[in-house]
Amino acid sequence: MSHTGGSGDVVDAVQLAGRLWHAFLRASVFSCGLGLMIYVVVHTFMYVPKLIRTLVEASQLPRLIRSAKRKANLDDSDGLGPDGRDAKERTQTLKNDDVQELLTARVSICKPKDSWTRRADAQSKDIRAVMCVLPALGAKERIFTHATALAIQSVRYLHGTTKRNTVQEQGDLLVVGWDHPHVGSRRTDVSEHVDFHSNRKDAFWNAILQSAKDVSHVLDWVAATYPETALKRDGGEGKRVPVICIGFSVGGDAFVTAATLDERVTHVLAVSATPNWLRPGGKPSVNKGLDVPFTEGDRLYASTCPYVHGERLRPHQPHIYFLSGADDDHTPVQCAETWIAQLQSGVYEECSSRLRVIRVPGANHMLLRHPTGVEELYTQFSALLSDALMWCSSSSSLSASANKKTD
Repeated sequence: MSHTGGSGDVVDAVQLAGRLWHAFLRASVFSCGLGLMIYVVVHTFMYVPKLIRTLVEASQLPRLIRSAKRKANLDDSDGLGPDGRDAKERTQTLKNDDVQELLTARVSICKPKDSWTRRADAQSKDIRAVMCVLPALGAKERIFTHATALAIQSVRYLHGTTKRNTVQEQGDLLVVGWDHPHVGSRRTDVSEHVDFHSNRKDAFWNAILQSAKDVSHVLDWVAATYPETALKRDGGEGKRVPVICIGFSVGGDAFVTAATLDERVTHVLAVSATPNWLRPGGKPSVNKGLDVPFTEGDRLYASTCPYVHGERLRPHQPHIYFLSGADDDHTPVQCAETWIAQLQSGVYEECSSRLRVIRVPGANHMLLRHPTGVEELYTQFSALLSDALMWCSSSSSLSASANKKTD
């Protein structure tokens, strides 16, 4: 009997172990399934807003393109593609009844390239103005759509309804646009490890400085391609042409910086941008790391940031316009207003009208999504272009009078 009882205990133990094992397996499967479901739900909530923003921007793009065409008084026969640009092409020529050719170049790196030179050889060797364009991070196509429309508007403004031979004599507008470091066509294997957002004092500030230096590389190329212009680093003889820089967000930050580093920059339109890299008053969740000491970044700020080096504008006193949303919490408009007020009472005391800050009520950092913001963009650009032409005419007159005195 004891033997039989012992066997029964063993069987019961085995059955209990089996039941426990099956319960463990069921619990494991349930836990894995629950974990997978939580993972899917969390990542769905993380990526759905981004997907929605992408779809919204895609739905708005045709409207923005139509608006840009309407502002520039264009129609489909002018050669503007369905997305405003051909992403696979580095250059694009637009034609209309009054303008012979207009070159808009998107380049991958800002150094002389064979493709630039070959394209430039087909152009008139006489240019009347240079226009540089830098987009915001992550909004390149929309920005370039507006930039292309602005370029066409500029050519119409430059030439009006003059005849073709007069257009050739006056020259064309050269428009050059490029990507920021580690963005778009300038991405490399290293770019995967570059973080513009977690510490703004690191990669972000270095990108601003590099984009600002790129302006000098571009102007060096223009000076070499168009030797009749006075755009060499050391000045020299030649035709004076204005250099108009239009930057959006960090692109505007870079162009304002470029104006303090290169005296060839004569006009800047900074949209949703700031001269103060620290962005006081901005949203902390957007401007991460700006309140944390960072030796390399702090050294870069002290040596380069326009906000602390306004005196570098004294030799050439370029025209600088800021166009900002009143509710911008990325680059608060107060930063630009404070800096401009300081310059107008100091470096620009005798030419304060060259500086301007325009607030757009109700607009935030996404200024081009606001109807009034787009209207102001074209309005202020027209004013800046008018100033550029007046600057060019006055410079030519001064040069001519100086030559007469020399003779």
